[in-house]
Amino acid sequence: MKQDKIVNIRDLRAHLSAYLRDVAAGESITIGSRGRQPIARLVPVHIDPDLEKLAELAETGVVHLGTGKPGAHQPVKSRRSRRTVADIVSEDRR
Repeated sequence: MKQDKIVNIRDLRAHLSAYLRDVAAGESITIGSRGRQPIARLVPVHIDPDLEKLAELAETGVVHLGTGKPGAHQPVKSRRSRRTVADIVSEDRR
């Protein structure tokens, strides 16, 4: 496995564009503090092909992406009624 480059913060600021080009080309870069102690890592973004396809479909208007948080929906509370669905349907048929 290839060792990441370790870059100090001052050098990263001075040559940020060059390091971002390296990351875009697939290289990972470790950011170190003064003593080269690792504190962060720049890695390429891996886009999920399924999400990319959904984004394409949303742009063309085929689907609409949700805006809520996953799993944040509230369960629907049932109404306490003595009438059943079958009773309501029977009444509508009369």
